[in-house]
Amino acid sequence: MITRRLPSLFALSGAAIALLCSTAPAFGDEPAHPPGDATPTTARTIEHTHEHGQSIAGLQLDWDGYTRVVYRHVQQAKDLQLVGRTNGFELGDARIGVDARFGETLVARLSIEAASEERRGQNLPSGRLFARARDAYVTWAPAHALQVSAGQMISPFSIDAMRSSGQLPFVRRSVSTEGVQPGEGLVAQGMLVDRNLGVALHSGDILLGTGKSSVRWGVLFGNGNGQNESLNDNNALGVFGRVEYSHWGAHRKPEPYIGPMRARSARAKPIFNLGLGGLWNKRSVGDLPDLLSETDIGAAADLGFNAKGIDVEAGGQYIKTTYSSLPSQVPQERLGWWAHVLYTIPGLGFDLVPGYRIASYAPRAHLMEGKDIASAAKAYDESLALLYHTIGVMARPLHGLPVELKLNYTIASENKERAIDNNRLEAEALVRF
Repeated sequence: MITRRLPSLFALSGAAIALLCSTAPAFGDEPAHPPGDATPTTARTIEHTHEHGQSIAGLQLDWDGYTRVVYRHVQQAKDLQLVGRTNGFELGDARIGVDARFGETLVARLSIEAASEERRGQNLPSGRLFARARDAYVTWAPAHALQVSAGQMISPFSIDAMRSSGQLPFVRRSVSTEGVQPGEGLVAQGMLVDRNLGVALHSGDILLGTGKSSVRWGVLFGNGNGQNESLNDNNALGVFGRVEYSHWGAHRKPEPYIGPMRARSARAKPIFNLGLGGLWNKRSVGDLPDLLSETDIGAAADLGFNAKGIDVEAGGQYIKTTYSSLPSQVPQERLGWWAHVLYTIPGLGFDLVPGYRIASYAPRAHLMEGKDIASAAKAYDESLALLYHTIGVMARPLHGLPVELKLNYTIASENKERAIDNNRLEAEALVRF
């Protein structure tokens, strides 16, 4: 059951956000970063960062960053000791980045996350924060339709994972992407495909026909064992790819962008967008000499609509993992989908954006076996199903400052055999600099 205090706290916090923003003027023009950020679709807002630049002998240096503080309150599950026992504040992000631009064709980027978490145990909610690299790459763009990047960068696959944590429409990504973290419920690994070290071929937005539509694409050949790993885990390279079609209409245009493919910011979205992604990644887990080989094959699809203050997005992803070192082990199939709708209320002089998201995650779905699946296995699959509903409100900016506030309430639904009380309330304050 939902505790009595949480809905009241949600209502009071929402009223506080509206009151604080009621006299805030619209924020003025802000520099676009990355360069692909196009004209805002509603009120002018800060969607990525402030950018501070200095030019030295043809070298343009720009720096940016943001800090994100989150308060989280999870219901205390009666029969689970670790769920809802660590409520309080979290430092979600403390990010700073530097871009070095050499002329019109060469860009290097380095960003550091000072709030990167390392948990004390796989199923323990507590951990310690360290500073680690996020972006560390160089991009050469001999042509708009062909760019080459080398280093650590975002993997082109699912739009939900490619979005910066400083530009999320809600406090968290969907449950299919992030999974269920320790302290929030029965732990489930999500399908987040984060940064990888490798070489990517990609493009900017390639205009089609009359210039009202565009396509862009990206393929990354990477180590496949995640970010901040000094070496590959085997001799195979993972392949991650994505292609997008966008319709901009007569009044929106994508701007040139040099850098690996990433999600567009909220103020740079086209009217319609369709994305398709895929991956193949052979991994090695464990320690020498007892390494086990696992292979991931995945697909992702998403579409979005953005016009007149209405933002609708929906997407799904599927990853199948086979265990070649353990042929008797049943492959794991994970399927997830999500959809959200946001609406920017007009005429307020600032952005007030209520929204709703529904997200589903089935971390063990025997989709490929069809009717041959045993009834016991089917029952086990169904017991792992998750369905999350999130309602929220976002306000930006506050009193003309580069501040963004969010308030979310998430109703977490598990299968009746595994149902627990773990709804959560989350509030976020983000400041860009």
